[in-house]
Amino acid sequence: MNATGGRPRPGNGALNTAPQKDEQPRLLRPLEAFTLLSVGRSKGYELLARGEIPGIVRFGPRCTRIRAAELRRWLEGREETTP
Repeated sequence: MNATGGRPRPGNGALNTAPQKDEQPRLLRPLEAFTLLSVGRSKGYELLARGEIPGIVRFGPRCTRIRAAELRRWLEGREETTP
């Protein structure tokens, strides 16, 4: 939660993926992952449906999260191979 009591929003440290000692690895909501990928909502859900985004964790039909560390590693790898 942030100072106003709401959910953390991207841009204010919400996407810090470095786990602290004794902390669970960070799982991103789809919209947070789409922000990191710089894609819109429709394109992001299309990529999710095709399984093109790594680190997908499904807790049920309406609850999907993405492992932040895997997503960042994947992005870094793509940046190295993209001309």
